[in-house]
Amino acid sequence: MSLAYTMVGDGRMSPHFGIPKSIDLLEAVRDMNALEKVCFFTIKNSIKWDRFDNKYIYQVNVDMSQLSKSQQSKFRAGYALLSAKDLVRRISRGVYMINPTALIPTDFEREFAIWSNAKPQQSLTNTQ
Repeated sequence: MSLAYTMVGDGRMSPHFGIPKSIDLLEAVRDMNALEKVCFFTIKNSIKWDRFDNKYIYQVNVDMSQLSKSQQSKFRAGYALLSAKDLVRRISRGVYMINPTALIPTDFEREFAIWSNAKPQQSLTNTQ
């Protein structure tokens, strides 16, 4: 099994990845409030290895029906805050992703293209 990601962003220029600047993930996590951490770590801890394709899947399904009402509320509030900082995005209904310039995946180009094609959203409704 390989690593889930190659490195975390350090806030410096990353021309070899074709992006202007990475996000300093350690600093971002340090500065997160409790709600943001609930959302961030729910997504991060849901990154799974796909044995069929032999790779990690960075777009994770967060099944809100498996969360308590309190957890759902915390996740949504944290998502709104992290989305405003462009640290997480909703890729599709129930599917989320951490910015690949913060948690740099092994297949950066592919994951960055998915991230770039997803439109930033500021909040979640109760149906998501």
